Amino acid sequence: MKSNSLIWVMAEVFLLCLFIAIGPVSAAKTVIEQGTTVFIGEGGLDVTHALNKAQGSPLNGIPPITTIGWWASPAMVDITPPTREIDIGPSYKNLFIGQPVFVDNEGYRYLGNWYVVDMSRQPVGNPVFIVAAPITNVPTTVKIVPKTINLGSKGYFLAVVTLPEVYKGSTIDINTVSCSGAPAVRMMNLKIFPRVVGFVFRTNEVKDLELGKKVSLNVKGKLKNQEIMYTFSGSDTVRVISKSGWQPDDIKDVSKLSDDQLFKIYFK
Repeated sequence: MKSNSLIWVMAEVFLLCLFIAIGPVSAAKTVIEQGTTVFIGEGGLDVTHALNKAQGSPLNGIPPITTIGWWASPAMVDITPPTREIDIGPSYKNLFIGQPVFVDNEGYRYLGNWYVVDMSRQPVGNPVFIVAAPITNVPTTVKIVPKTINLGSKGYFLAVVTLPEVYKGSTIDINTVSCSGAPAVRMMNLKIFPRVVGFVFRTNEVKDLELGKKVSLNVKGKLKNQEIMYTFSGSDTVRVISKSGWQPDDIKDVSKLSDDQLFKIYFK
């Protein structure tokens, strides 16, 4: 038998392979250029370039003006003061597109063009950026283990979901997660990759599976990111069989396995 240390070394190698496959999880900010469309719920945005370009200043310098404004009617730009005007201050290096600037306490979202606003409360140049409603469904990558689902067993299978980089700090309500009709019975997290989340499902609870065929299993649920709720979904293809008794790939009782042990099953 392999020693525990060897098993952990192998697990670390697999984690490294996954890291290479899905890309690094870094703290690097997203640089926003002038005129870019940003979405409600996005965070970690560096709008230095956008502010400076609008003002004709050196792109990487400190923006002379950090006050931005929004007009309820595009036709009123240059004619009236902005409907909403806020100095974002030093947060221009790490801007969150949500409350309190772009979404008010009542949930109203200030969508459309945002401009730099000078001391006379007039717009400066072209829009800094355009705020848009969030993409309601977050595309995800899903891998299901094992690749053969045995309807003759009363075992389990795993679905590992990889979220896009911007959603790595999200929280997921397990009660909203399902796989082709089967509710998730357990959620597991891989701390080294905060946007990788695993779910456990009971094989005999999946709906409408046809024997002997490859079918697509769809995993979906809801996540909260920066206090805004989104849906996510993704799918993977498996083969369906029905054999009595346990098969080599069947995953048995998961109640006594740790998250790390379950991820080892995923990586094997």
